[in-house]
Amino acid sequence: MSTPLTTVKDTNVITGLQKRILSLTWLGFFFDAYTNTVLSFISVALITSLHLTKSQFSTILGLQLLCTAIGGVLFGWLGDVLGRKKSLQLSILIFALGSFLTGISTNAGMLILSRIIAGLGVGGEWGIGQTLVGETFPARHRGKGAALLQAASPISIMLSSVVGTLIAPAIGWHLAMILSAIPALLVFYIRRWLPESPLWEETRKKEKNIAPVRVLGDKRYRRNLITIFLLCLFMMFGFWIPYSWLPGYLELERHVSLIHSLGWFMILQVGSLIGYVSYGWVADRLGRRWSLTLYSVVLAIGVFGITVMWNDLTKMLGLLEFAMFITGIGTGTFSGVGPLIVEAFPTEFRSTAAGFIWNVARGFTFFGPILVTAVAPIIGLSGGIALAGIFALLTAITSWFLRETAGRELDF
Repeated sequence: MSTPLTTVKDTNVITGLQKRILSLTWLGFFFDAYTNTVLSFISVALITSLHLTKSQFSTILGLQLLCTAIGGVLFGWLGDVLGRKKSLQLSILIFALGSFLTGISTNAGMLILSRIIAGLGVGGEWGIGQTLVGETFPARHRGKGAALLQAASPISIMLSSVVGTLIAPAIGWHLAMILSAIPALLVFYIRRWLPESPLWEETRKKEKNIAPVRVLGDKRYRRNLITIFLLCLFMMFGFWIPYSWLPGYLELERHVSLIHSLGWFMILQVGSLIGYVSYGWVADRLGRRWSLTLYSVVLAIGVFGITVMWNDLTKMLGLLEFAMFITGIGTGTFSGVGPLIVEAFPTEFRSTAAGFIWNVARGFTFFGPILVTAVAPIIGLSGGIALAGIFALLTAITSWFLRETAGRELDF
């Protein structure tokens, strides 16, 4: 049976129970990201096996992205109605089921159904997990907890690249996807060892008829909702434009070999891991706005370095690698979104706000690659990818429309 967490009052000490909450939620985040990314690394084998066209596969990925946004809003709402713990269990079960069904798919119809299910479950994980950690960690360590949680993403990407390129060819893509259903076992541990958020339990006692969807129309929180949504939207574009185009850009425009580009990709991921983790300490020290500004500017410098400044950086050994590294560090801004949302909204609809902001913004990133394609004939592919640097600077500017909330106690 899980131990009740009776207080989240600020303290210098992170308790064993809070570490357990972070660990179990981190594992959910890890497998969430892994389930999504491993599909990209086995895409060629999957397309060949199921006789799909590239257009059909892209459509399936787009449909999954749409369902991720829907799942995020749905599970965010469930997190406020049913509780953080139950909703987290349900989201994990659903994306694990989707992964298993993907593994046994034998035709396009089965694959579509499985990715719809997986998308719905994956969408719910981020908002619920960030809300639970944010509500149970001490205020002065909230940024660190969110950062460690977010760090699951680059680690899972590294693992999925290894599985997709080395293990899947040996065991087959079917088994590789079936193994990604392992997170279902987490539910048993969560049921026994993960406590419910005490803030949610207290709010539930006071508010019997919780209607969390009203956050979308509540004038008191409209500024927070719009500002953080725009911040997240700019952040997503600043991230996904270079990440989605980088392999093709290096090969087609810079004529970099696959082996060399793989090495740069790993440099980028190491930078991301350092950026995600370090961001939490910086944000708790400097505050939410200064940390967002600092890391966004670093991201912009890195993106401009590997695109429009490419020829200049090639004149000195190691500068391009350094630009790739700091591009990864700049993506650490993602670690700041969870605490912003947790500190900006009340307990009764905090999970709904998190699910809506993160996943609807993520849904809009569908237009990122389209934007690059549209401007590439005019300013080149490097110029199109450099737009990510502009979005990073917009993130920095938008952060100053936020109220500083670092260290805020969650007593509402």
